[in-house]
Amino acid sequence: MKESLLVILVVLALASCEVKHDSSENKVTTKFEADSLEREKLRYSIINDAKQANFISEGDTTLWTPTKEQVDQIFSLTRKSISANEDKFSRYLKADSLDNSYKQIICYVDSKGDSLVFINGLCEIGDYPMEDSNGKLRFYRQDWQNRLILVSDGGDCYWRAFINFSKKKVEGPFANGEA
Repeated sequence: MKESLLVILVVLALASCEVKHDSSENKVTTKFEADSLEREKLRYSIINDAKQANFISEGDTTLWTPTKEQVDQIFSLTRKSISANEDKFSRYLKADSLDNSYKQIICYVDSKGDSLVFINGLCEIGDYPMEDSNGKLRFYRQDWQNRLILVSDGGDCYWRAFINFSKKKVEGPFANGEA
């Protein structure tokens, strides 16, 4: 009788541990999904991956995460620069349409100690083909929230800007091509 009761208690204990683990996992997934949805709504994402930063920096960079106020300053500086250069752009890139662009932001410190910001702007996020586990070709939306999407053409639909945040100076924006 004691052995049966002990077996039942052990099974119940294991089952409750498994449920707690799943519940904890769901909270992490739910938070990630909520963060992802918020970034989708705001159309900007701070990329804090050193490998991604190495595409646009000198390498061995120190990344920093801007506050909400700093993000607002980054967009204000960008909007002013776009406005001052609107005659250079044809269709998509206008100061009043900045909120409609998807913006990938990488913030890092250069070798001089200046805080720099790279903004990669995209008017749309494309799909890419990939085989699924069954060998079927499927199209997946690019992971713009975590990986840089560097486009070599597309006119002012795709653009980039560099900001020396320490000095509040903007270089660009630059259209990625003439298309």
